[in-house]
Amino acid sequence: MKVNDAVEALAGISRRPCFQTTAESMMKIKDSYLAAKAHAALFDKLPAVEVKCRNGVVNVKIETALSLEDEVTATIQDALQDIDDIKAVRVNVVPFDTGD
Repeated sequence: MKVNDAVEALAGISRRPCFQTTAESMMKIKDSYLAAKAHAALFDKLPAVEVKCRNGVVNVKIETALSLEDEVTATIQDALQDIDDIKAVRVNVVPFDTGD
């Protein structure tokens, strides 16, 4: 197979419907981008957070002492407030396992 034939074959494959951009695939890309951007904004202060995004709503999960829940939630909200396209931020504080 010549290079031009391979290029033509690959170009034809790339035009198949399964490789086309859809509204759903664009939303997944946008959500992944927002989750990464949110995680980067939080990383210096709270490196152990888990960040997910769905339909522009960022979900942040962090394990910490319940006594710090309000402080941690405020820190997260403040760090993410200026990121465009985030519709809402939800914080899930998981209580530290003290081993008792």
